[in-house]
Amino acid sequence: MPAPKPPPHLTQEGKRALDAWLKAEVAKGEHPAMFAIVATSSEVLYEGVRGDRVFGQPEKGRVDWDTTLQLWSMTKLVTSVACLQLMEAGKVDVDDGQLIETILPELAKQPILLGYEGDKPVFKKRTLPLTLRHLLTHTCGSTYTLEGTPLAKWAAQTGHRSWLAKGAKLDSITRPLLFEPGTAFEYGHGIDWAGLLVERVSGLTLEDYFRRHIWSHVPGECRSMTFYPTPRSKRRMMGMHGRVGGKVVPDPGWRDVTVWHAMDIKFRFGGAGLIGTARDYTAFLQHLLACYQGRQGVVRPETAALLFEDALPKGGTCRTDLGRTLHELGFSLPGWRTGEEVTHSLAMCVNTADSPNGRRAGSVTWGGAAKTQQWIDPSTGIVAFFGTQLLELDGRPFGRELDAFERKVYGALEVGAKL
Repeated sequence: MPAPKPPPHLTQEGKRALDAWLKAEVAKGEHPAMFAIVATSSEVLYEGVRGDRVFGQPEKGRVDWDTTLQLWSMTKLVTSVACLQLMEAGKVDVDDGQLIETILPELAKQPILLGYEGDKPVFKKRTLPLTLRHLLTHTCGSTYTLEGTPLAKWAAQTGHRSWLAKGAKLDSITRPLLFEPGTAFEYGHGIDWAGLLVERVSGLTLEDYFRRHIWSHVPGECRSMTFYPTPRSKRRMMGMHGRVGGKVVPDPGWRDVTVWHAMDIKFRFGGAGLIGTARDYTAFLQHLLACYQGRQGVVRPETAALLFEDALPKGGTCRTDLGRTLHELGFSLPGWRTGEEVTHSLAMCVNTADSPNGRRAGSVTWGGAAKTQQWIDPSTGIVAFFGTQLLELDGRPFGRELDAFERKVYGALEVGAKL
């Protein structure tokens, strides 16, 4: 057998360049405090953290590695891994057309909302099977989007409560579908439903399932990770921010968990609910890469490989819809924005061509609404976390920062060099 190649590492000059870049970017004041981590499956190569816990208010302290973050959609990867564990154990099949009918009847019975005739909604009965694959790839028809769709009028007519509200329950995501499963991609509540499936199949809350079956496998056990805003996590939490007139300002945002209590969490959103530190989330990414590389852990290596494999249903507009979504989220690469160089696995977006910014084909990525982002590049052998706490619909400013960070990382990386 050929000798294994030495793991990648960052040059000392490259680390200094990353430090200088991070310091300069935070000093510009165009984004709040930033967190940046690069690691292999077994070693942290770089860590950088800079900025005030609340932008422009240094008296409230600086961020550090104990600072907790609202991770939003970075929760999705964890829930997807839980589903893969159930699949590995033979408890679910991602293509079983009866699974959702049996375990999630509230979702299975939802009709497709075609539109309105005057003030009367026009519904169509779903005719295609609805599967766990559809939930995990955002092709199930249960969407976040209200504005610009018939769901906006439906929500107004029915008094539908937002899933972002304090005390939101299952009914906040129980609403009509917008299309037949597997025919289109629309970012939405599929993985929230998948989280409920994990709870019902396992008999555990998602909080307890993650603690027993995922975090316990990760070095350090990701102790900061939770769905519940405890006094401790709130004391350590970075402030949320928005942008007004082009300027960053403190703003509690869409879901102000800093004033909530654990009892206010009535439903654990598997697509958006976790709080935790950048270090703990990166440790989880490292563990997944280790599983892919052949080590035993939360999933077997052959199951970990599914994180990186195309899982989008064939046909329909799924690929181009994914590209449109990435465009809206602020990703800059033309091949991503058209959908030509991306697909989606059972957990994350996969780039199918090398990125000019550095990551190799076969890498996977996803992020959170408050501008946190992660990627795993199995060919290079690294994971990365980059983020802040900023809720703004325009993802382009943060996207430019992310691109610059990626270029700095790969520019400083030595792969296969002997240490």
